Amino acid sequence: FTMTQTARDCQAMCTRHPACGAWIFNPPGSYFIDHPRCDLKGLGGALRIESMDKGQGWVSGVKPGAQVIFKSE
Repeated sequence: FTMTQTARDCQAMCTRHPACGAWIFNPPGSYFIDHPRCDLKGLGGALRIESMDKGQGWVSGVKPGAQVIFKSE
């Protein structure tokens, strides 16, 4: 990602990619990174629902129709 790309760009990449089921945007400054990152997750795994709101601009989402999330008890 470039410095000008945003969480919406990350979401758009996942939407366009047929093997993407979910995405996570890591903003600059999180985990000591100096540029935004976009992590795309596939359709073949499970993701745990976690609070990503650390006050740092984290954003994530699941592509409509993808079944990749489970809730742990």
